[in-house]
Amino acid sequence: MNLSHLSTGKSFKGKLFKYESVYNDTLVSDFFPILLNEKGTLDTVCPSPFHGRSVITHYHKETQKYIVIKGCGLTYFPYNFINTGEMGDATWGLLREGDGTRDYLCGDYISKLGIYTNKMEAFLKITDVTFKTEGKSIHPFILQYSVDCPYRLADAPFLPKETIMKYVKRWNKFGVNHKKKHLIVAEVLFKNLKIMHSNNVLHNAIHVQNFTISLELLDFEIARTPEMPHNKADELIFKDLFKREVFHCLEIINFICYLFKENMDSNELDKIIKKYGYSL
Repeated sequence: MNLSHLSTGKSFKGKLFKYESVYNDTLVSDFFPILLNEKGTLDTVCPSPFHGRSVITHYHKETQKYIVIKGCGLTYFPYNFINTGEMGDATWGLLREGDGTRDYLCGDYISKLGIYTNKMEAFLKITDVTFKTEGKSIHPFILQYSVDCPYRLADAPFLPKETIMKYVKRWNKFGVNHKKKHLIVAEVLFKNLKIMHSNNVLHNAIHVQNFTISLELLDFEIARTPEMPHNKADELIFKDLFKREVFHCLEIINFICYLFKENMDSNELDKIIKKYGYSL
């Protein structure tokens, strides 16, 4: 493993622990049940300040994919795990069992709809570590997934131009015939949205931290699918949030305009929005 080619990032040590598999891809044989620990022996990298509890552990030259571990501890503070007391047993740096379960299952479901996402590999319970919080003991859970691009759109201001363009060139695979980059992104985002909404799927967190620069959709821990519905009250309103996701896509498109110094083409953008059945 060599992560030195990552153009930015901060290094951390991770320690491997005993685990039980809650969910895993049967084709995946290597699992990394790690928590950040300065006495650990596994080298990891956090690409930017926005990867608050996620690190990259491996890069496979054969598949050109990066392995990401989510829920392994805070990367932006001297203490790995902090409970502020405001959300019960929710502890900063940890991934709760329910959230991780939803992330894994919803992400896998959305990927099978044909949307370009990260590849879910495993959801693991670390068995030989417990935390005392809110009067009870909880085990850490970690989510392991692979991505083609280690950087999110939000990371772009921290990256050299050549690194950004390396992954922007991969947009060619979408077969979108637009010269302006923000219109290419608009096609991808609104096509994704149409597929999800037509299948009664709500991502519920569309923003620049949840797309890689290659335009892989990430982070499904508050998503909703027919197989993973929300609670009874939220189920009554989830379709009302579809319109909000249209606006969230526009925020990303505006970010792309700023990033590449493009003037937004409102006329062409409006055509794309209507093409996928939406309207402003």
